[in-house]
Amino acid sequence: LHDPVLTERMRTCNTWTQEEYVHRITGDLLLDPYSGFVVLPGRRVVQPSLPYHHQAKRPSAWKSIAARNSGSNVLELDRIISFRDVHETNYFHCINDVLTKIPLLRSIGSIDVPVVVGTALYHKPFFQGMLPSLKAAGVNIIDHGQRFIRAQEVIYCKAMPCSAERIAA
Repeated sequence: LHDPVLTERMRTCNTWTQEEYVHRITGDLLLDPYSGFVVLPGRRVVQPSLPYHHQAKRPSAWKSIAARNSGSNVLELDRIISFRDVHETNYFHCINDVLTKIPLLRSIGSIDVPVVVGTALYHKPFFQGMLPSLKAAGVNIIDHGQRFIRAQEVIYCKAMPCSAERIAA
């Protein structure tokens, strides 16, 4: 991390005003495989469940209704953590916006349930290279695939951008 261009870019990014949060939501919840949003009954979308939600495509109401009513193409889990992110497949954003969630959740003791990442990210060669280290660190990664995930509890969060402290954690 001694590249001057990268160092300057990180310095610039870390001056942006951003909010860090961890939310836990319960109920009859769907995690949409196409957008990454949490969808409540009645097709209501939980906007903060997807960081930078204003840049995301909205979930299909019809696909959400079909998943909720038919149960086909649905993986049922009790609890999940969503690491879904609008720009998750980009290497920089994966490091800066997705993986920084691990130390944030560890700091509050909440990384002990399955962690869902988008299928496009899961299959990226750089992410496949990270998987053994993530598993060794106790992070149970699940490929979202093209299926909805129905859960009774979803934890979602947004971490601050990378910093030396986050990387060290």
